[in-house]
Amino acid sequence: MDAEGREVGMSTVDHLRMEGREEGRIEDKAKGIQKAAQDTARRMLDLGMEIENIALATALPKEEVERIANETKYSLSSDSKSQDSFL
Repeated sequence: MDAEGREVGMSTVDHLRMEGREEGRIEDKAKGIQKAAQDTARRMLDLGMEIENIALATALPKEEVERIANETKYSLSSDSKSQDSFL
């Protein structure tokens, strides 16, 4: 290995590919964590918890929880309309 931790004989292209893969893994992990927090917020909204408390518990910005709440309300209202049409 050289002073920068690269294997000797590794081409610049190979090194850049390795860095790109690592960055991709980090980004994927961050997206997964974000999605988990959003899913948790949806469940907490379903339980009737307050937006401020959800934001604190999930570490999501209050605006993000409000956006999720608005999407959920739309989704729930459209679901109930389709269910009513079957009655």
